[in-house]
Amino acid sequence: MSENGHGDGGRWAAPGGGRDDEPGAAWPPSDGRQTAPPTAPPTAPTTGTAPSGWGQAPGGWTGQVSGPSTGQGGGWGPAPSGWAGQGGSPQGWFAPPKPGVIPLRPLSVGEVLDGSLQAARRNAKAMIGSSLLFNVVMSLLGVLLLLGFGAPFLRLASMSSSSTTISRSEASSVLASVPLLLLGELVIGLVAIVGGAILQGALVIPVSRAVLDQRTGFRQMWSLVRPRIGSLIGLAFLLAAIGVGGGVALMIVFFVVVAGISASNSSPAGAVVMILLIGAAAGLVAAWLFTRLSVCGAVLVLEKCGPGQALARSWRLTKGNFWRVFGTLLLMGILAWLITAIAGAPLQFAMPLLSGVIAPTGATPGAGAIGLLVTLMVAYLVLSTLAGALSTVFTVGVTALLYVDLRMRREGLDMALMAEHDRLAAGSRPGALPGTA
Repeated sequence: MSENGHGDGGRWAAPGGGRDDEPGAAWPPSDGRQTAPPTAPPTAPTTGTAPSGWGQAPGGWTGQVSGPSTGQGGGWGPAPSGWAGQGGSPQGWFAPPKPGVIPLRPLSVGEVLDGSLQAARRNAKAMIGSSLLFNVVMSLLGVLLLLGFGAPFLRLASMSSSSTTISRSEASSVLASVPLLLLGELVIGLVAIVGGAILQGALVIPVSRAVLDQRTGFRQMWSLVRPRIGSLIGLAFLLAAIGVGGGVALMIVFFVVVAGISASNSSPAGAVVMILLIGAAAGLVAAWLFTRLSVCGAVLVLEKCGPGQALARSWRLTKGNFWRVFGTLLLMGILAWLITAIAGAPLQFAMPLLSGVIAPTGATPGAGAIGLLVTLMVAYLVLSTLAGALSTVFTVGVTALLYVDLRMRREGLDMALMAEHDRLAAGSRPGALPGTA
């Protein structure tokens, strides 16, 4: 039984026999056994059953391989190698079924992006609601930190331009607030890492269930992710450690290079070029690592493995698919940035203009003007929070569907999902989806 009490079906194992020792690596077999369909044309079925070796026939399978049907029933999609109709040539194959947000076959980039949006729309309360709640909490923590420990800085910033000096007590207050402000920032950063990891892991579940049109409620999503919270936190700190280690290594390289350039009395232009080259190389390495480890969160939640296993599994799944995954993630990042930029652009342009109109000479504005500026800042905060919530939902949906796509390409997960689709259509209890109830 799995952690959610629904057996091995909750591990998203692909069809084809028993599992290997690692989660989710059950198919194709790792010992080199033959996994391709038979090359000799099998006898066409005549009683509605599947050809030998293909398992239970999906919904919509018939023995007649004639022209395209006008119905919408599911089919096998592309013909297996060597399969021929009754006339001896492939004819009229049905398109793969699309029971949920994506068709059950390897996906294009557009289908991954569109599937993420559809999953969010179908599970808006669970996905957008949870993400919005988290972003509101983080925004409030930032405001409370600023008001509690940043008050001396706010008073210093609000001083009239005619005041060119500050008192000893004001300087002492500012200096005393610095450690508290840094400590508060550290606490908020830890909350963001832990809470963000848990949220992203939770959002994977509605997306995976939406593949077979399974809706997920707010309470249901959090009850299903609860057993994985500890592993998600461990994965978050492991990734953070990798990032910190890479940053430290980069700083060491910079110091060594700068020291070498200083010792050799090289020209400043050469030093700048060398530093830029090192920075570009570090960026490329970071993009490579990010791409190879991009689906580790989905692996950890859906295959119920540990943090280290999730990283290794993501590395194997993305092998040979780097450019496809990288291009999808790059486009995803651009779209997420546009969402955030469009939401905040009007107020970012309006606030400096209004500041110039309200206090054109630099004098202290009146109470009404200050109230207007505060209102605009609150509106900007609200729009930024909403944009951040939508961006989080979108990016998690894309990475979750990338995981499904990679497994369909490498392990035939689409066959297992087709079989589960037929079981659900027959009224059976869900079993091949993670934590379905």
